[in-house]
Amino acid sequence: MEAIQTFTVRPLQESKGDSRLLADGNDVGRVEGLVLEGQYRCAPGFLVVTSDDSPFEERLHFYLLDRSYGRLDDVTLGRMYNPGIYREVVVAPDRDVLEFTFFGGDRWRLSVAGQPARSWLPRPFSAVTRAGAWAAPHQLELRRIDR
Repeated sequence: MEAIQTFTVRPLQESKGDSRLLADGNDVGRVEGLVLEGQYRCAPGFLVVTSDDSPFEERLHFYLLDRSYGRLDDVTLGRMYNPGIYREVVVAPDRDVLEFTFFGGDRWRLSVAGQPARSWLPRPFSAVTRAGAWAAPHQLELRRIDR
């Protein structure tokens, strides 16, 4: 995985909290979030990280896109009434893994799988949520790790 500078976001006036994602100035879709926190090239295509621009109750949104900017998977990290700042980001150059701190120091790891896999264990009280069904195939795995 490597950091890139291909994408920008344009917040939508009619929908608070959502933006248009632009790749080299071309609109490639709608995303949750107002701030572009990070963008990376990975084996399946691209990983885009956005936030809600609310550090006192922040959420991070991770979007996996293919090379044609189609959405492959997405996952969100956040908890009500919990502050968070996306910091101490470490990109693994030899594999599709991203590590960072959030929630005041909790360390997290986002892994991008080459092929979708099923996750049969929903975590109802987790800070990690998905827009789609948990049992559906996913390529993004987000877990809190020990330091």
